[in-house]
Amino acid sequence: MIDEFGGGVEGSFEHKLRLRLAGMFWVVVAGLLSLLVAALVWLASDQDERARTMSQRIASSAVDARLDFLSKTIRDYAVWDDAYENIVVRPDPAWMDGNVGPFVFNSLNFERSFLLDDQARTLYAMQGGKVFDAARPEGMPGAEIEGLVR
Repeated sequence: MIDEFGGGVEGSFEHKLRLRLAGMFWVVVAGLLSLLVAALVWLASDQDERARTMSQRIASSAVDARLDFLSKTIRDYAVWDDAYENIVVRPDPAWMDGNVGPFVFNSLNFERSFLLDDQARTLYAMQGGKVFDAARPEGMPGAEIEGLVR
């Protein structure tokens, strides 16, 4: 019988050589495909791990920033007796300036800080690190602050 690949006779040396070469070719192709699949699986796994690590870093940074903010806030508002005495009972502008304005501006990075009494009148206000007159002539806060009070 004649070999359809090269015209050689089946069972001949040429026929056997061609079959072996074709078999080795397919083994090499299968091996390369296996390596390609393994490389793709490894790359996908590596990318997943990198993404997971980056997400953990971002989450950790956010938690650290919040803890830092809370520790500064707790330090500021830990003594309510002093705040009540110097804001409500006997308003002390020097105490307010030392404990609310610059502290809140410098350590908490708030652009504005203000204190209102029970009638929504401004007792103390600071913007951009400087004390300013936030009260209107009738003693009510400005439009920006009124929205916050409501």
